[in-house]
Amino acid sequence: MKNQIAFSLALFLSVFFCCDCVVGQTTFQIVVPDFFRSVEANTAEGTSLGSFSNSAQVVYNASLLAESGVVAGDQIVSMSFRLESSVTSPVFSVDEYRIALGTSINSAGNLNPIFALNRGPDYTVVHSAPVTYDGTEYSSGSIPNDFGAPFEFDQPFTYSGGDLLVEYTHSVIPDSGSSADAFMDVAGVQSQFSTGFNTGMESFGGFGLEFGPVLSFEVAVLLGDVNSDGQVDLADVAPFVAAILAGEFLPAADINQDLFVDALDIAPFVDLFN
Repeated sequence: MKNQIAFSLALFLSVFFCCDCVVGQTTFQIVVPDFFRSVEANTAEGTSLGSFSNSAQVVYNASLLAESGVVAGDQIVSMSFRLESSVTSPVFSVDEYRIALGTSINSAGNLNPIFALNRGPDYTVVHSAPVTYDGTEYSSGSIPNDFGAPFEFDQPFTYSGGDLLVEYTHSVIPDSGSSADAFMDVAGVQSQFSTGFNTGMESFGGFGLEFGPVLSFEVAVLLGDVNSDGQVDLADVAPFVAAILAGEFLPAADINQDLFVDALDIAPFVDLFN
């Protein structure tokens, strides 16, 4: 029965194809780990939004990215934290807040205490700028809180698959009193921290195994590019049909952007080719 439906859908789509293709790009939010999308985690992290002028390096296992819906070829364009529920929205100004992403050479549990020795060849500083918060950028008082103002990247980072390395560091924040929502006991994650701005040697005793902040990434998606090859063409028909039949949420296949991949996406998918 499923094979008949798949054939019918593929035939229906193929009838309408022509050479010209009108495509559009959209963005969607992913949360890592996805389990904490609507659930507050069980601890807090003080470097990201707190007064500590440390440097943090966190690795997230590839399987956690996959569970959040990220696939190789996706472009990450921003990142944000959310407040731990017991703290108030931060008010501060820093001279520089720096974020870098890259593939991790070493997996969770095996990070080298020298930060540079964990960085893959695609390591990229994606944000480096002053930051000023007046208390309105982060919501507080909810469980969990919404994610705060995103750090918009100076350039998109193309995720190539594998374990994702995230680094963030900032100059001294004067008594912000804030901390980010974070988790403990999640396999596939490891954090390490170095004292001072833009430093790179773990100096906190390696306590960060299975510990890290809950992060939100904004990912840019080319609608209709279901096979993630950078273009929308006939090669996307089969994975589009497969996603509908499986009920699998793939952002590039959610053409009508209702957060579901289903029959309602067929007509707008066809329209991409008209």
